[in-house]
Amino acid sequence: MARERNEALWTTWRERIDRFSQSGLTVDAFCLQEGISVPSYYQWKRRLSCSTITGTEPRPASTTFIPIQIGSLSSIEVHLACGARIVVPSHARDAIRTVIEALTGDRAENRSC
Repeated sequence: MARERNEALWTTWRERIDRFSQSGLTVDAFCLQEGISVPSYYQWKRRLSCSTITGTEPRPASTTFIPIQIGSLSSIEVHLACGARIVVPSHARDAIRTVIEALTGDRAENRSC
C-alpha cells in the first residue's frame, strides 16, 4: 500500500528550492546553510520537477516537443526531464492525445497543428 503524501514536507521542499533559486549560492553552500545534504536537494528537486508533469504543481514555463509522424511505430515514448518515461502504443491515438493534453494542459481541438 502506498504511503500518503506529506503535504507539509512537499511545501517545505518547494519553498526551499525556491529560496535556492533566489539565493545566488552554489548548491553546496546553500545546502550547508540549510543543514541538508546535497543528494537530498537534488532528489527533491527531481521529485518536484516530476510532480509538475502529473498536474499536482504548475507546469514548467517552457516545454519542448519534437514534431513526429505516426507511421509504422509500435509505440511512442516520451522521456521527461526528471527521468520518467511514458510509453503509449502508437495505435492508441486517444491515449496519445491524452498524454499530450496532460503534458501541455492544452486540448487537442484548441490547437492549430
